[in-house]
Amino acid sequence: MKKSWIESESKKWVEEGIIDESQKEAIASRYERQSTPMLFFFLAAVLIGLACLSLIAANWTSIHHLWRVVLIIGAMLSFYFVGARAFMHNRQGIGVFAFVVALSIFGAGIFLLGDMYHFSMNSAFAFLVWGLAVLLIYLSQPQVFIWIFGLVVVFIGQFVSTMQLHDFDWLLMALFVVGYGTVGYFIKQQNLMWLFTSLLSILLLAFSIQELTYYWYTIFALILYLFSYIIKTGVVSKPLQGVSILSMFIIVVYQALFFNWGWQPVVNDIVYYLFLIPFLSLAVLLAVLNRERFGAIQIVLFLPVFVWPEFSTLLAALVLFAFSIGKMIEGDQLEDSRKEKLGIIAFLISVSIVYVEVAWLVLDRTLFFLIGGIILFIVGLLLNRYQQNQMKGSDDHDST
Repeated sequence: MKKSWIESESKKWVEEGIIDESQKEAIASRYERQSTPMLFFFLAAVLIGLACLSLIAANWTSIHHLWRVVLIIGAMLSFYFVGARAFMHNRQGIGVFAFVVALSIFGAGIFLLGDMYHFSMNSAFAFLVWGLAVLLIYLSQPQVFIWIFGLVVVFIGQFVSTMQLHDFDWLLMALFVVGYGTVGYFIKQQNLMWLFTSLLSILLLAFSIQELTYYWYTIFALILYLFSYIIKTGVVSKPLQGVSILSMFIIVVYQALFFNWGWQPVVNDIVYYLFLIPFLSLAVLLAVLNRERFGAIQIVLFLPVFVWPEFSTLLAALVLFAFSIGKMIEGDQLEDSRKEKLGIIAFLISVSIVYVEVAWLVLDRTLFFLIGGIILFIVGLLLNRYQQNQMKGSDDHDST
């Protein structure tokens, strides 16, 4: 949340007599002003690091072996020295810039020197060393952008290793989860945990596709969902639950769209169900124990709709409808406009999927697009009326 927005809104609250000046200052002090220049320094460091790498790579063969080593080490140490001096003089932006460039050169040096001395690069070991080095630098100089840089390096290494080399590296995954995940937990910034959890879910999906079968991702997403109840900190629990629900919504949309084309799996894996059934039961139990009346409804996304291949598309559509309607009711009951909007968007997606699946095969193409346009127009009118009623209700509440 932007500090400028907080200051602007709290000023209005003071004028309306909702809070006094001291409360306004107390509220504003809880939010740090976001550092836009730091972001530009970070992006500049990435681009300049790539430029250095391109320049070195383009002239690599014409440089003597010894000078190659000297060039890489010299450039890396120079930027590291500049960064260290900048941090000593409290110039954080320049320090982050220099450190990221130095770490970029370090990573490129691993690959270039490995190629020069004919080491095999058909593994994630280079990314493991690179990611570990970035993490150590972060621990010596804890700057968020250094953590992000390392997180992306390890993510790319694991993703490439899994999808291209067909080798899921457990050490690299341990560095990602235990190393960067633990640090991210203690940073306690929700947007960073959203980033970490999103990248983690992509890696788990890649592992499921390459090493198992894609539907095993349901188990991993369910584990993330369960951890959102175990870890009570809102900074962590909200991203865990949000990413698991969003990813499963996308999976169910995929199932609803493509199962009619014969892409549904035939699941005879007993082990899969031995994990799924107790985890689903535990998720429902935790929702009940935490008195989340609507928590059990969103768990329908984890149901295996492919159990009945003949009706899998219909089941997927029903799951989407149940989730979207549940979200709309939850938002209305809790007076949470964000959840209401999420439910409306999910409902529109559900309706669109059912319409495409049924009408595309039955109706003439002109009629298909005409009816689709009319449906969207009617939905737009209903949403507009709904928003007007919400605003009217809010005004009536304020006047009383």
